[in-house]
Amino acid sequence: MLGELGAIIDHVAQVCDQLASWHSRAEDGKHYEGEDDNRSGSPRAAATELTTAASSLRLASNHVNRAHSHNAVVRWYPEPQES
Repeated sequence: MLGELGAIIDHVAQVCDQLASWHSRAEDGKHYEGEDDNRSGSPRAAATELTTAASSLRLASNHVNRAHSHNAVVRWYPEPQES
C-alpha cells in the first residue's frame, strides 16, 4: 500500500506541474478576459502555487517511499499475537 500511495502522490505532483505550466502560458485577452475587480489572483499566481504544491508533494512522496523502505524489512504477522 505504501508503494501505491507514493505512486499516487507522484502522479498528483505531475498533474500540478502540468497545470502550473498551462497557467504560466495563459495570456490575458487570448486565453482569458482579465481578472475580477478587487480580487487578488492571476494565472501566474496560480502557477506559482501549483509549482509549490508539486514540490511539496514530491517531498511527501520521498517520505512515503522512505517509510516503505523501512517497512519492507519488517516480518509482519498475519494477525496480532497474544501477549
